[in-house]
Amino acid sequence: MRKKRPSPRESTAHHEAGHAIVAHHLGCYVDFCTIEATESYKGLAFRSKGLRQTFRGAVDYNSRERPEDILLPDQLTHLYAGVVAQRLLCTKRGVSSKRVRLGLDIRQARNIVRSFPIKERIELLNAAEKHATELLAITQNWQKLERIAAELLKHGHLEGLVLELLLEENLFD
Repeated sequence: MRKKRPSPRESTAHHEAGHAIVAHHLGCYVDFCTIEATESYKGLAFRSKGLRQTFRGAVDYNSRERPEDILLPDQLTHLYAGVVAQRLLCTKRGVSSKRVRLGLDIRQARNIVRSFPIKERIELLNAAEKHATELLAITQNWQKLERIAAELLKHGHLEGLVLELLLEENLFD
């Protein structure tokens, strides 16, 4: 059987679904997720419309639902989640993940820690990538990610109750 590399649209769906799963796991309210491209983004995960933006250009959280202070390690884990999801998808397909671009999320993570000493920067970024990988590798989380990605591919975006139900779904009941 021939190994199949994910299409760019499929890769974007998994990327955004990875952000949604990790943000939800970290206790943030996820309201919106899309793979419909804009001038600036291929996709966008979870914004609460019209409310304060926490992660520039990527995430808006409802101020009533998000933790008061999102810890730096959690911010970094969230930023790594999309790329990690893309890499895991390639691994599960048996194809190289070398083509997965680091993109804006990883640049933003690196920018956040640029004032830290180099050793601490490397430790923080490596820990974030590892944490995102651990979270997304959990069978139930990966199954949710796959369902969200499939729905994104069908509909282009998910929001509100539909997205909430997919995130809350207990796949082992």
